[in-house]
Amino acid sequence: LWSASYPGGTILGVVAVPALGALVVLWLLRVGIFLGVRRSADGLASPRWLVVAPLAGMAVLGMLVVQLPLQARFALSRSAFDAVVDRAQPDVAPNVTAEVEVGDRAGWYATGRAFQQGDATIVYINGASFIDEGGFAHLPSGPFPGLGTAGGIEHPVFTHLTGDWYTWTAGW
Repeated sequence: LWSASYPGGTILGVVAVPALGALVVLWLLRVGIFLGVRRSADGLASPRWLVVAPLAGMAVLGMLVVQLPLQARFALSRSAFDAVVDRAQPDVAPNVTAEVEVGDRAGWYATGRAFQQGDATIVYINGASFIDEGGFAHLPSGPFPGLGTAGGIEHPVFTHLTGDWYTWTAGW
């Protein structure tokens, strides 16, 4: 769940899928052993624990589908990101970038750098993505052509998060 709280995901997502598959195999083995023991010991064990793992798995999957880890971590950090936006300069042209003071952290996230392009403020998040870069963007006017490229971001993709806030990732 922690890796899902970053914009763009991390390497942990790549590791989590095989680990989840291994847990499913182990659970199926335990169910098989339980059923075998239950037949021989008739009524000594309760099958109630069999539903715990699938219910927990469905709960985690549901949280991932609705992006609860990302939404919650960003909500806890929002005031720090709003403070970064407040430090941005007024009246920067859309084709010009200006660095914005961000510090080492913004709330629960380790930050790299931040810049402003037009009315947009783009914040890099350290470790936001396994190979690509990523972060958060405050876009009062929404994404516009050329956004991010003047600041050195290659092929940025912006995804709405909440209000004027978006996540962004950039690939090769």
